[in-house]
Amino acid sequence: MADKARKQTALAAELDVEQPLVSQWLKGTARPGSKLREALEYVCGIPRGDWLDADERASVQRIRNAVATTDPRLHTG
Repeated sequence: MADKARKQTALAAELDVEQPLVSQWLKGTARPGSKLREALEYVCGIPRGDWLDADERASVQRIRNAVATTDPRLHTG
């Protein structure tokens, strides 16, 4: 357990946040903001999209679908 807390503390220091916040992310009781999601992707390799909730994923998919149907550069045929 101490090793886990040390790793969380090191990550928190690298991201300039407090260790309890990292713990909350890991427990799923909080999610990092967009800038921290980008930093986590760079530092840990966790894709920023992995932090999206179901509603956010649905919004992203709706936007992708809308762009795909209106942007002629995306049509292949």
